[in-house]
Amino acid sequence: MTAEKTLGADIDGIVSLAGAILDVAEKKEYKAGSFLFEEGGTDENFYILLDGKVGITKKTSEGEEKVIAELNKGEFLGEGVLSGNFHKPTGAKVTKDATVLVVSHDTFQMLIDKDPKIAVDVLQKVLEVENGRMVSMNSKLIALFEIDHLLSEFKDKPEEIAKAIVEKLIAILNADAGAVYLKVPFTENYRTLFSSTEDLNLENLQGFDLKETGKKTQRNNHYLTLSLEEVGAIVLKNDKEFEDDDVRLMTLIADQLGSAMENSNYKASDKAKKLMQQQRITL
Repeated sequence: MTAEKTLGADIDGIVSLAGAILDVAEKKEYKAGSFLFEEGGTDENFYILLDGKVGITKKTSEGEEKVIAELNKGEFLGEGVLSGNFHKPTGAKVTKDATVLVVSHDTFQMLIDKDPKIAVDVLQKVLEVENGRMVSMNSKLIALFEIDHLLSEFKDKPEEIAKAIVEKLIAILNADAGAVYLKVPFTENYRTLFSSTEDLNLENLQGFDLKETGKKTQRNNHYLTLSLEEVGAIVLKNDKEFEDDDVRLMTLIADQLGSAMENSNYKASDKAKKLMQQQRITL
């Protein structure tokens, strides 16, 4: 069986990589929900995904597991073991039943002894793909950290949380503008908590479903909506179309933002009620 038939000829560059190690790799099946390796652990294997999907996971400061990237057919992971790095700063969870080629560190060392040129070719291809992947991965990790920090800093101030989050998302995603809307309790209506521009007032968002996370184009402008469920929504605006990775990143932080905004809004409302009660007593 050729590498082309195994992986598909449309996967640029990975076919030649797989072909180089196909004879020494072990083919394994993994069910959805299982882990190739877990965050903080060690693993001595390099993986090439033949079929299925694998999510790269990272835990938030609250210990919640988030998928920060998703790998598809033809992509690889665990490449650190080729240079002797077995520690795993992230996890790898199978999100769709997967077929994987597995190469252990020891097996790769045997390949080096047997045919150094092939081993060098494999490493070069890994580095080419890894350089692009690391830029994307690092930006997501940094974004998660910065958002988490902002939520802690302004946890009792909903307006300041909204302003800080919008400004941070605009910077991260290179957007032109953004706004945060709170859902009015027991209704289907929203109110604007913060907006960086008047163009994002609710009247201009007629036809938008703020309950759905996704991309939308209207009157030559591109929008990215992040639903915070019953709490509200965030909308970003840009003159260029948002990428699918932008949607994934927004989805990653949805739970963080939703619970933080809800708690902050509740505390602010409770504080206002107590202040009103104190004023009545004083009068």
